[in-house]
Amino acid sequence: INAEYMGQIALPRGMVLMMADVQGGSSTPGMIQKVLAWRHQDARDEAPEEWLSLGDLNRRLALDLQHLQKDSLTEPYAAVVDLFAAAPAKDWEGLSDQLPEEPPEVRIIAQRLCRSYERCLHIRGLLKHIGELCGVDIEPDHQTALADATLNVPGVFLAGVPGAGGFDALFAILLTSKSERAVDDLWAAWGATGRTTGPVCPMLVHQDPDGLLVEEPLPL
Repeated sequence: INAEYMGQIALPRGMVLMMADVQGGSSTPGMIQKVLAWRHQDARDEAPEEWLSLGDLNRRLALDLQHLQKDSLTEPYAAVVDLFAAAPAKDWEGLSDQLPEEPPEVRIIAQRLCRSYERCLHIRGLLKHIGELCGVDIEPDHQTALADATLNVPGVFLAGVPGAGGFDALFAILLTSKSERAVDDLWAAWGATGRTTGPVCPMLVHQDPDGLLVEEPLPL
């Protein structure tokens, strides 16, 4: 996402950002260097098709989130979330038939949520493919398994590997705080099953609706 979007994206009201620390590590500078080398491999500096597709999907997802943030202040949004929060995101499209046809905003909001979920899956697939092309583990297989399992928890909207990717973290965005306990339990039990290289620890960080703040230190 280009810089012009950075000050314009906020999570819709009621959504919760969760983060997990996954034992393991990645050399972020080395990963970035390999990806940028692949990006600029064309002598004419024309970006590969995958890179352009990724940028387009990121922009479209950012626009959807902007619309959803405004939607979240309305009653139709609350009606959709009440239904969707009880089911995994992969089932939301099928549940849309249970929503009332009036007001029409209800169906529009449901479509935006389903579309954003699908776009995030597409973005993850592209990032994984780009990583394979570059020889970089942007989304390692065990992170894919953990993200997919997280998305199977009812009420989880998005999940994936943050930042430059790698082995050491995972994020999840939930429709409401009601899903937090189930995600915490999944992550806490995941490492104990031997499905990863080590423990997966839910972190205490959450979203801040005010974004980054500059604060004066308290006097000693």
